[in-house]
Amino acid sequence: MNGEMRKKVGFIVIAAMLFEMLLPGFYGDVYAEPGDYCSGTQVTVGSVSDLTEWYTFKDDHNIGTEITPNAGAPLYQKGDGSVYAESIMKIGAEPEWTAEAAAAGTLKYPKAGISVYFMDDHSGVSFNTLGIKYIRITSKCSGPVWLKIMNTLSEQAAGEGSEPGIYVEESEDYETVLYDMTPEHEFGCGFIGAGENNMINILDWVNKNKAPEGSDVLQHITGLSWEVKDAKGGTGKISIRSIEFLDADQNPVELNTLPYFINVDKTKLSVPENATKAVAGKIQANDKEGNDYLFDIIGGTAKDLFEIDPDTGVVTMKAGVDYFDYERDKDKNLYIDVEVCDTEHLAARDSTRFYITITDENEKPYFTNDSNEIEIQENAEFALNAATFSDYDTDESHTEFRNNEVVALGGDTDLFEVLPDGRIKAKQVLDYEAETRKSFELHLRVRDATKDDGGDFVYPDLYDDRTFSITLKDVDETPVVSKKDDPGQVVEKAANTLNVKTIKKTYKIAFSKLKKKKQSIAANKLYRFTDKKNTKGAIRYALVSAKKGSKNFRKSFSVNKKNGKLTIKKGLAKGSYKITVKVSAAGDKSCKEAEKNVTFTVKVK
Repeated sequence: MNGEMRKKVGFIVIAAMLFEMLLPGFYGDVYAEPGDYCSGTQVTVGSVSDLTEWYTFKDDHNIGTEITPNAGAPLYQKGDGSVYAESIMKIGAEPEWTAEAAAAGTLKYPKAGISVYFMDDHSGVSFNTLGIKYIRITSKCSGPVWLKIMNTLSEQAAGEGSEPGIYVEESEDYETVLYDMTPEHEFGCGFIGAGENNMINILDWVNKNKAPEGSDVLQHITGLSWEVKDAKGGTGKISIRSIEFLDADQNPVELNTLPYFINVDKTKLSVPENATKAVAGKIQANDKEGNDYLFDIIGGTAKDLFEIDPDTGVVTMKAGVDYFDYERDKDKNLYIDVEVCDTEHLAARDSTRFYITITDENEKPYFTNDSNEIEIQENAEFALNAATFSDYDTDESHTEFRNNEVVALGGDTDLFEVLPDGRIKAKQVLDYEAETRKSFELHLRVRDATKDDGGDFVYPDLYDDRTFSITLKDVDETPVVSKKDDPGQVVEKAANTLNVKTIKKTYKIAFSKLKKKKQSIAANKLYRFTDKKNTKGAIRYALVSAKKGSKNFRKSFSVNKKNGKLTIKKGLAKGSYKITVKVSAAGDKSCKEAEKNVTFTVKVK
């Protein structure tokens, strides 16, 4: 039971009003002295305000439906201050049921009446918890008026109008009827009611196999309703003077409304990835009587990951809980079931589920080179290997988080420059025999290059620094004898042509298949050669690196050195793995050896 049901009740008095002044001569006799109409949300009856949420209702099918009052609450206050609930309601005849009409959905049934709820959110109360055994109602009635026990189960299980109820006995004066709310076990779907032949039960058309049992209904009661009900149509009048809720000894029950959650739809719990002890948000509640209440996490998939301050409702990650990673955890169904409990009435408690989302944060890039050693051949424009880098933001929907570049901070920047993609370029031709130094250094930084409109870096703290050693390599420049020319003529070996790149940036592997056996990707799906006819010598392949983030997974991958096929080891965990393969051409007597690194991502999902 949640909502606003916190005041103590002994019994509830609701006073009725004369309706003939509203519809003179149409409905016949009047019931009480004239009074003033009053809003159901403004009236406190006796010591209780919980049963003041009164409404009139009627259908809009235009089947002779009329009701007085035609809007608002059916409450009227007399001069002595007493308040009655009264309504005069009329419906036309119900349409004839046919299978065709039922299948077409054209059957519309008239409906008119008044209802009262226990609380604003209509979520229901448990009569068992509250100790309610009887409802005693003092009223007078004429016509076919059906008293219905409203609840949260019946309509969902067996359809509209399937709630258990009872026809109110007609009387010319106010009579008091005691309704026994003990479940009727033989039939199963109702209550003992007003006697052996006057049970509170479901109507004949309701499917007994679908309707909930009375014992279940008792735990989910939302209120009471009075409506005119006759297949042939008709008029009903009801004037209610008092409603009492009694225990097993027929003494008034002291009711205490539950504390209840507020702003549930607006409560968004979330924590940023990589954070520890992060505050997810604040859960709010209220108590109608002003009693103190406490929060507690009683269940949920994230029960062991979060804690809640019992007094303030602030939800925080538990100490010692590892950080969340958006790319790893974004699809997890994280939620906590939170209970709020009245400290003065421990049985008065309510619970609600709150979902927790992990927010994606921009993460720093990092260098992925296995070694800080870089080689450059004499007379070459670019180094043989580059400063490779990646970042933790592998989610494809956040490409704005991967705007990275490499810059040089220091070292031999007079001899070398670094391009934004990490390639290292010689500023001048380096001849091994002519250079006195064979080793050099570059201090590099990979950083997030996002800038605002003013040209300033948006994420100045997201970077990784590393110092690389550059070694100048000697190349065999021995001249070779040309077979076409004079034996004494010599020519220097020409550069070999090797133009290769990956076909796709990302290759997806199904984890369901990888659990059963190893998986492979053929070379013709990995590498694209251009101008291959001018490539001299045998082409060979070698795995350079395989990483997930900064962790090395080289043992989980292999590359066939002859055909270039990539094989992924059975059982590899889900994730994105960055693969670098060295492709080389052996050259021949006239052309040098050439090699180039190709990098792509294997995504196991």
